[in-house]
Amino acid sequence: MTELGFINEDVEKMCEEKYVFIDAFCEGRACVRRDNKWGFIDIFGNEIIEIKYDKAWSFTNGFAKVCINNKWGFVDIFGNEIIEIKYDYVYDFVNGLARVILNNKWGFINTTGKEIA
Repeated sequence: MTELGFINEDVEKMCEEKYVFIDAFCEGRACVRRDNKWGFIDIFGNEIIEIKYDKAWSFTNGFAKVCINNKWGFVDIFGNEIIEIKYDYVYDFVNGLARVILNNKWGFINTTGKEIA
């Protein structure tokens, strides 16, 4: 399998070829995959959020969805798991709220993880 890295606009190598997937940069972070796990790098190629997640999505409004053992939660741009990884699925935050599914029930959480409805 081909491994990927990236270069900047001056064609300087910014990241070694060690990922099988590099997503587009959103909010200064890119989702990457290596050894069938996901994490995040910054614009300089530094791994800033550990590559340990089974699935991960790009940052939106300061948060990224992450999954371990088919349970979802959120990390912030520093890699802190700010919303516990316990939900069956989570949707992106919009206006400070995210839709979540837990035990086949739908609800909303705020950016601190408080369940609203």
